[in-house]
Amino acid sequence: MTMTMTTTRATHAVVRTAFHGGGVVSRHRSEEAALRSVRRYWGTCGCACGCVCVVPIEDLDQLPSVADAGHPSHPAIDR
Repeated sequence: MTMTMTTTRATHAVVRTAFHGGGVVSRHRSEEAALRSVRRYWGTCGCACGCVCVVPIEDLDQLPSVADAGHPSHPAIDR
């Protein structure tokens, strides 16, 4: 039986920066797992800008939209 990740179990999310269109890439039950996901993502995207970052799940609702991010390297949600 495989276990599906739910938002209630996740504690951290990997989020794209405003420059890369914002949005949640993945959710994880630990910061360490989220950081592993960040390293995997960096290895596949081909750029060195820091395309994604780790954000605590409880902070997702406070992230700005891509248009309101203020800086291209800030995490954002694709609203």
